[in-house]
Amino acid sequence: MKKITFLLIMSVVLFGCKPDAIDKGFTTEEIENIVTKAEEIVESSLSNALQAGELVDPNAIADGVKLLENVVSAEASGNTILMHLTDGSELYYFFVDNTDDRWFTTNETKATKSEPLKSKSQTNTSDIIKPSGSGKALILAPFQFQAKRDLETIYNTLQAAGYITESFIDQGADLDKFRGSFMSAYDIVIIYTHGGASSSNGVNITSIMTGEKVSDKQTSQLKQQGKKGWKTSKTSGVEGVFYGITPTWISETTYSPAYFKNTWIFVNGCKTSFWDNTVEGSFSKAFFDLGAEAYCGYKQTMYAPDVTRISTSMVEYFCTGLSFMDASESTRESVIIEKQSLLRDTIITTHSFDALQKNTSVPFYIVPPKGYQLLPSVNLSSINNITISTAECACEVTYEGWRSVTARGVCWSTSQNPTTANSKTTNGTGLGTYTSNITGLSPNTTYYVRAYATNAEGTAYGEQRSFKTNQDTADDTFTDSRDGHVYKTVTIGNQTWMAENLAYLPSVVGPGTGSYSNPYYYVYDYNGTDLSAAKATNNYNTYGVLYNWPAALTACPAGWHLPSDAEWVQLETFLSNNGYRYDGKTGPQSDSETVQDKIAKSLASESGWWSYSGTGTVGSTDYPAYRNKSGFTALPGGSRYDSGAFGELGGFGYWWSSTKGSSSYAWSRYLYYLNSRVDRYHSLKGFGFSVRCVRE
Repeated sequence: MKKITFLLIMSVVLFGCKPDAIDKGFTTEEIENIVTKAEEIVESSLSNALQAGELVDPNAIADGVKLLENVVSAEASGNTILMHLTDGSELYYFFVDNTDDRWFTTNETKATKSEPLKSKSQTNTSDIIKPSGSGKALILAPFQFQAKRDLETIYNTLQAAGYITESFIDQGADLDKFRGSFMSAYDIVIIYTHGGASSSNGVNITSIMTGEKVSDKQTSQLKQQGKKGWKTSKTSGVEGVFYGITPTWISETTYSPAYFKNTWIFVNGCKTSFWDNTVEGSFSKAFFDLGAEAYCGYKQTMYAPDVTRISTSMVEYFCTGLSFMDASESTRESVIIEKQSLLRDTIITTHSFDALQKNTSVPFYIVPPKGYQLLPSVNLSSINNITISTAECACEVTYEGWRSVTARGVCWSTSQNPTTANSKTTNGTGLGTYTSNITGLSPNTTYYVRAYATNAEGTAYGEQRSFKTNQDTADDTFTDSRDGHVYKTVTIGNQTWMAENLAYLPSVVGPGTGSYSNPYYYVYDYNGTDLSAAKATNNYNTYGVLYNWPAALTACPAGWHLPSDAEWVQLETFLSNNGYRYDGKTGPQSDSETVQDKIAKSLASESGWWSYSGTGTVGSTDYPAYRNKSGFTALPGGSRYDSGAFGELGGFGYWWSSTKGSSSYAWSRYLYYLNSRVDRYHSLKGFGFSVRCVRE
């Protein structure tokens, strides 16, 4: 039994090595389902052991796991539980003992090196096969086409160090190349292949696959020669049945005096390496018994990218003149420990464990020590380079929490406390500083932003910050050359609008004068024809001029025009689809809604309207972030009725479009203090409405 102060890690082999693995495996979702159920068994076992003050029995965990659907068997061996699945693949659970310093780091020092890689026990010198520059090296890679090892780098490194190097890949690495009498002629033998382990009469037998497919001719010759230790093997993702060899084969095919002398054997063979440390008749023992001076393997199943990194590093260190032992220690220090390349979780991210975890007296699988921070710590230190549509955020993940950070960035919204469900950036993984560039913002708008970091436990957010985008300075004012009047402007989407009602007044009449065909100009509550007197009124200076439709058609200055009905729809559609609905939604939410719904508040000025408490209405003070969010600043300028009177100042704002409806009507828009929508209306051409011009 193992003490319960273990961390349990689940590791999935990247390509199957089981001899009878079938071609089509489980989907990711199916694997995750199996893993989830297995973890429930593990968690229950650890929890029960903790409550009872007892030790965890890995065999008991294996017994529970093997009963799961789609699990053929589960075996506990040492610090490992191996699960065989019905699709021929395996899942490995590794218990990391808290006395193994390789997996623990502190802020002051790197992890302590543990025992060196396996070497011949009876050899006392540290100068095993130190490079002399006159040796021979052999590379056997039967499945290079599948695994894509970086053999060229290893080959060139050996050649540059003076080794005569031969490489046999794919079918070239046939059964004969794996004979002991062939391999023993080399000082360095590096094997990349698939490996497996099977059990017969209670004895585990390891094997590695060659690149030669089984044939009747070869099988007949092997039987005639009485060769032992060969077998047939199959692996997932590769068609055909191949010859495999066991430790017995090495003994059967190595003859005196052609024993191994001063040779380093490096076997990368999935489960072959893993079982090699626990089974009698292992490959390492077979090679040592025949004179090899060093054997390099792993204490657990390795991922293909890690094998490549470790193998390349080992060869590079060795070829600089280091001894085998020193090269292995340098590799362990620089690759295995520093990058934690041996330790993986289900989403293939790396881990290291700190002193708190190492020294705690309670279990810390899933449930960490009391007080341990599960979620990351992240902050947004500054917001820089703010423009009309972009901003730059400087952030840092200062602590990863219980699991590695798999996503980080910023999230933002026009509402407070944004989450990753709102707009967000994604800026890498892990600890450290990063910069998030926010784009697609609207001018003159207040945004709330938070940095976030996500690990397997959840998402953590930094302190909320806010900023306001710049006004579009290129279009913020326009001077009408006809009268010198200066207008504020605003860019919304791809349109630039006047942000004030038009005040062009070539003549003026009282409300009793009207026409559907002749142009007339009005100032609210003024009943006369004196231009100077009309322009001196508060209503003219606040709300501009009211125009009948014939006057509105020609009122805009050069370079501007009266918007069509379609251009009003374009404005409304942009607002609806780009975050200007007071409810924070995007676009119509049902068949009964249109793009005009819930955007009135973002168009209306923040003051001047009659008050009303209805949710999201123009006259209410709720949703302050959305009040005049667009910068359009629509005013309640009222109207001149077709009947010859003024009315509705403070409660309604009306604006013409250039689109005619019939001989007597034209399309218009209005905002009403009681409503949250923009209304489209078929109005008599004799009405006096405000005008907003749009740039050509």
